[in-house]
Amino acid sequence: MPMSQLLTALAGELTARLKQSGLIAATAESCTGGMAAQYMTSAAGASEVFECGIVSYANRIKVQELGVSEDTLARTGAVSRETALEMAEGVRARSASDLGLSTTGIAGPGGGTPEKPVGTVHIAACLGERSLHRQLALEGSRQEIREATVECLFRLALELLEGPERLEPQAVSSRLRVRRLREADTETVLALCSGNGLFYQYHPPKATRESVLQDLIALPPGKSLRDKYFLGCFDGESLAAVLDLVTDYPEKGTAYMGFFMVDSGLQGKGFGSALLEELAECLLAAGFEKIRLAIDEGNPQSEAFWSKNRFVKTGERIPNERAAYLLMERDL
Repeated sequence: MPMSQLLTALAGELTARLKQSGLIAATAESCTGGMAAQYMTSAAGASEVFECGIVSYANRIKVQELGVSEDTLARTGAVSRETALEMAEGVRARSASDLGLSTTGIAGPGGGTPEKPVGTVHIAACLGERSLHRQLALEGSRQEIREATVECLFRLALELLEGPERLEPQAVSSRLRVRRLREADTETVLALCSGNGLFYQYHPPKATRESVLQDLIALPPGKSLRDKYFLGCFDGESLAAVLDLVTDYPEKGTAYMGFFMVDSGLQGKGFGSALLEELAECLLAAGFEKIRLAIDEGNPQSEAFWSKNRFVKTGERIPNERAAYLLMERDL
């Protein structure tokens, strides 16, 4: 199975941050079976920042190799906050590392219960006296759940090292379910894009699987994946809109929108405008001052839509191979 570009990029960012801080990491994995360690050791410079990885699939190994309490396992089970934290602390202490990371969960397809269904995962990160924990409710195949777990683990580690991210994806909308998109969502994103032929008349070429995968990790200079929010907005199980946002770009306090597309069946009904209003409220509450974007010169529908939503041209024109991009902004 090919390596995930997103996980490879996140592992690279985590490795660079650990090297910058002079820290050593170790992993204790159950449901991910060593996947986090695989990606960390695939990053350039891993030998300077990675000590070891322990795959503690059986509870016996959690106790023997990580020091997880038998009482904890009896009271809360292997898939729990308490076990995840003890795993992270155990691998950190026993390997004499600085940062301990752990995963424990139910990746499926079997093993779920009404209390802990398939996709229930606990992750933890421990650095000295500080620790973070997340309980995840993931969807998809076994492989998709495992990859999503590793993504969330790397983001949790970066949060412990650098502080919280600027935005919480779900805060973007109170009406829709909003989350970061992953490689497993590629075909769904392509289906949404295929219904927007008019956009690609002015902005060729049409989206492909490769271009969507690249969009998941594409960044402007000087920005990291912690600054990037490639979001899917779901109405029930249906992908209603895609939004690509980079925070504090090109300057602090500005959110740059690189892409915004609504399902064709929802266009012309005020859906996109309503979502933009929710986004504006979210960004304002998070301390942002403006939203910036670029439209294709000569696309009257695009200019009319953004103007209707209170974006104004800045007067900046960026030539490209077709014509030019025109920058627009909205003050919050």
